[in-house]
Amino acid sequence: MNKENYRFYIKVRTALNIQSKLIHDELYSVFSDQAPSYNTVAKWSRWFREGREDVEDQPRLDRSVTETTSENIEEIKMKSILVFCLLLILINCLFPYVLSLAEEKLQVMTIKKVENCSKRSKVGDTLYMQYTGVLKSNGEKFDSSYDRGHPFVFKIGYGQAIKGWDQGLLNMCEGEQRKLIIPPSYAYGDVGAGGVIPPGATLLMDVVCEKIET
Repeated sequence: MNKENYRFYIKVRTALNIQSKLIHDELYSVFSDQAPSYNTVAKWSRWFREGREDVEDQPRLDRSVTETTSENIEEIKMKSILVFCLLLILINCLFPYVLSLAEEKLQVMTIKKVENCSKRSKVGDTLYMQYTGVLKSNGEKFDSSYDRGHPFVFKIGYGQAIKGWDQGLLNMCEGEQRKLIIPPSYAYGDVGAGGVIPPGATLLMDVVCEKIET
C-alpha cells in the first residue's frame, strides 16, 4: 500500500476507537518493515482524533473525530470492513510467497549427537560421509553410499559437493548423524542431475560423518 492508503486505514481504525498500538500491529503483521513505524501511526492517529480530515490538515478544535464518527458511523464501518477484507486478501496473496521463502531455506536437523566431540568439521576438511538421498516430492531414493559399499569422500567448502552439503555438514562430529532438507537452490536447481533428480527438486538426505581429516 502507498502512504495514502496507510493513512486512510489508520483514520478508519482511529474513528472506531482502535488504539494506536493495535493499528500498528495490524499493519505490521501484513506489511512487516514496509508498514509505518509505531511513532508514525501514533502521530497520525492522534491528529485524526483531533478532528483533522488529513495529516496535512490543521487541528479542528471545534470538531472531534468522535463527532465525525457519529455523523457517518455506517459509512465508517463499511470502509473499515472493506479495508479489513483488503488486508485478508493481501495476507492470502503474501502467504505463498512467504511459504516459498521458507521452502528455499536449507534445513539441518541433528538425529544423533556425539558426546565428547573432540573434532568438528570446518572448511577445508576432508569428510568421509555415508548417506541416503530421496526426493521430497515422492520419497523415491535417488542415491545411497551404502549401495556402493563405501563412503563419499570430499573436501568441504570447495564446491566438490552441492551447496547444501558444503553448508549443512559444517561443525559436524565424527559419528554424528544429520537429516538435511535441501531446496533446489542448494542442490541441482532448475537443471536436475543424472536423469534421476528432476529440475526444481527438493532433496531429503540422511547423512552420517564417519571420519574427518584436517
